[in-house]
Amino acid sequence: MSEAASTPGAATKDATTQAPQDREESESDDDWLPGPGSIHDHPFAVVDPFPFLKLAADERRVVLSFLLGARSYPLGAPGAPERVRFSAVEALRTLTFHARSIKAVCRDVAADVRVLEGAPRQAHRSVATPLAWLKGLWDAEIIPGMEYTASSYVLEGCRERAAVARRGNLALAMYQRLGQHRRPRIISIKTPGHWRKRRTDAVKHFFEYQRSPLGEREHKQLSWAHTRTSTSGEMHAPVDATLLKSLCATAFDSFLEGLRSAVLSGTMWTLHVEGVQVMYRGGFVDDDDEEWADGEWLRGDDDDFDALDAGLAAFFGADAMRRPPWVQTWCNKYGRPSVTRIRDIVDLIGRRPSSFNLTDRSSKAPAAVINVSFPDDIQAVEQPNTHNPTGPPAFMQLGPEIKAHCRAGSHSWRDVAFKIQTGNFWDPGVPKGSYYTHQGVVERGMGEDPPLGPDRASLFVPIVEGVFDAMCTCRIVGLS
Repeated sequence: MSEAASTPGAATKDATTQAPQDREESESDDDWLPGPGSIHDHPFAVVDPFPFLKLAADERRVVLSFLLGARSYPLGAPGAPERVRFSAVEALRTLTFHARSIKAVCRDVAADVRVLEGAPRQAHRSVATPLAWLKGLWDAEIIPGMEYTASSYVLEGCRERAAVARRGNLALAMYQRLGQHRRPRIISIKTPGHWRKRRTDAVKHFFEYQRSPLGEREHKQLSWAHTRTSTSGEMHAPVDATLLKSLCATAFDSFLEGLRSAVLSGTMWTLHVEGVQVMYRGGFVDDDDEEWADGEWLRGDDDDFDALDAGLAAFFGADAMRRPPWVQTWCNKYGRPSVTRIRDIVDLIGRRPSSFNLTDRSSKAPAAVINVSFPDDIQAVEQPNTHNPTGPPAFMQLGPEIKAHCRAGSHSWRDVAFKIQTGNFWDPGVPKGSYYTHQGVVERGMGEDPPLGPDRASLFVPIVEGVFDAMCTCRIVGLS
């Protein structure tokens, strides 16, 4: 591209050098062009720059910020169209490529990029530096003084996180493949194509109802009229499950090794909490009446609830808990008046439930942002999947001495339980509306849920030791 083509502010060609409108008056297409001696006076008569370069400088920089800047970790908006799953690893690769190559377009674009990169010691205000990428892709907490850190050192930290994410992706993809092999038979509903959706939905409902305890005996066989049964071997190539399980363990050990290496550089991972539940851990009173067995709490007096209220406020932040998506009022069933205190929540027969939600799960905004740090001797223990014992473990529990701190809170907890999901993945090879069966039990819905990524985890904070835990369902930011 010529240097003249990059002249900013030249939005249109000079009116004296426009091609004539009546092309029939010209003997050839080139008759209207200026001669070689005057081409430098009218460069836009022959050179047509990129439309992007016709924008004003501030407008060009807005466009460039989308190529060189990393926005905050994306959350799906209601009604958003389906898209390729976000990957922090690929985003970093794209950003570094643009940062290396885009300055070569022309002099003015190079100047625009330098403006976006910011002046020295102003990196924290820029959108096109490794420090901004660290914040945008991993939501890392930027502490005072980091703006003076060399960009090369920060970029190396970004690459280190991306390397850990790649290992995690590999391990979880292998666990998913193992789950496909070990998955029980798959039952799907197939109806004629000319049927209306309402009739097809009625068939599905009839099948679900007849498989439930309420189904009528004489109609159970009829409910299978429009079903098709497939095995995992029919949908996926058969593999050596023993060898694959061994390779899964090796891949996850490599992921743990990456976490240990990141600890040496002081890396902390960010969790975006999607939901918070209080789990009762204090045990139950044995009772001869089966209806009440394991129902009455052994613990949970006023002192325990006072400690729960204080602990939740200290960890999550009292001010943050007053804002959505945190629940302020719980509505008891069957017309009972609403309650505003956790200790007043009861079920239908007046007993306290063993768990209850503190947040509205329909909200897209994170309920909390938590920093977790792992020790340099981190290990993992498998938690078997009770619904599919031969398949991959449901979770891998990491420990010991994992520290968690909520950014809106004032108190940190050590030795929290942290689990990464390694089982129950959505299978893209199974049609929507299919059923997974295990030991004669039909389960619905897994084929209709979106795929779970390797960043899905659960954090258990012992708010009141031995009595109440706060279970946080969350995503590990950037582990994708």
